[in-house]
Parts: sequence; structure tokens; C-alpha cells
Amino acid sequence: ISETRSLTYKALADRVLAGRNYLYAAGVVPHRVLGLSVADEIEHLVASLSLMACGVRQITLPTYETLTARQELVARAGVTQLLSDHDDAASVSLRLVRWPGLAGMSLDTPSVNDDADFIDPAIIYLNTSGTTGGTNLIPFTEHQIALQAQRHQDYADACFLRLAPVEYNTSKRHRLYSLWNGGTNVFRPQGSLARVAEFARSCGVSCLDISKMHVSELIALND
Repeated sequence: ISETRSLTYKALADRVLAGRNYLYAAGVVPHRVLGLSVADEIEHLVASLSLMACGVRQITLPTYETLTARQELVARAGVTQLLSDHDDAASVSLRLVRWPGLAGMSLDTPSVNDDADFIDPAIIYLNTSGTTGGTNLIPFTEHQIALQAQRHQDYADACFLRLAPVEYNTSKRHRLYSLWNGGTNVFRPQGSLARVAEFARSCGVSCLDISKMHVSELIALND
């Protein structure tokens, strides 16, 4: 659920399949590392799931990062392709595949490449080292993500809102945990925290994942 759209699990599954077929037809190659640069949260999540369905290793190139930071990720992760919904300067040396968006994909596209040599796809996450302050690249396979999701079975009955965008590593993992357990993902609307609180109430949010700073602000709203 977002302020502009909502998808049932059936609709999500249909769009992930359509996304997978679109990516195969667009020449996305399994066994290589692809950078994902899509800021819209639902679009990003569907694109990420579609890449997993293709057996593609992926790493988020966050749209909020500087060009230099994204190019460093490209070099470190060995990215050869970029999936983006915009013209990204980080793609100068990469093969750019345009993400058409949910509205631009046909749900009637026939399945392709079903006999591909499938691998357990991985999402490469960034992890800041506590000792060096540097950033490590850690791949999590789909199987490993599923195992971790089983530790969060409380998401199954939850309507879950996390304020940090899906482009952040922890946010993306918890979005996937919620999906694995059959929960409801709610995405933050634009605007003030007061507007977010109103939206959360209207959606019946039962699980809110926020920072200490946001807790203080929410308490102040009710003073």
C-alpha cells in the first residue's frame, strides 16, 4: 500500500512475472551483477523481485547517493548492467536497461527463457564495518533471505510501515521478510511526520519501524 496505489499478492505475482519476462526480453543476463536504481518504493520492490525471478545478482545503486559513490559501488561489485527508470550518469560504462514501470508492462507477455540455467539469485547488501568504518559488500541469496524471514513471523499478521526508503539495505530486507510471511507492506507518503501518522492510522498500521528521533517527534505530535 502506498498513497497512490495498492497491490494484492495476486497482482504483485502477476507483475513480477511480467517484469521477469520483460527483463529476459530486454537482454538481462543471469550470472552477472546488475545495478538497480529506482527510487519509487513499489516500483523498486517489483523490479528487485523480477530480477530475483531471473536469477540475476543485484545491488542497489541508491538514487540518494552521489555519482562518485555509485560509481565506486559499480567498480567494487563488478556491475555490468544497470536497471533504471531514468537516465543515470553512473551507467556511462554499463549496459542500461530501462525499467518501464508497472503501467508500462504488459501482463500478457508470454514467458521466455524458462529453460535458463537458473541460479539462486543474490542481493548484495552494504554493511558498514564497526572496526574500520568502511563498507563491506555482503551477498544474501534468496534462500538465505527466506531463512532470515522465518525469524520475523510476527510480520504475517502485521500491517508494516518502515519510514526509511526501500533503497536502504535494512529497509529492503524487512520489506522482503514481510512479503515472505504474507504481511502487508505500507510505504511512507510524502510530507510531514504528522501526515505520515495520519496515513498510518488510515491504513491500519500495526507495526511501525522508526528511529529514536522519529519516536520523539511522534510523541511531540500528541502533546
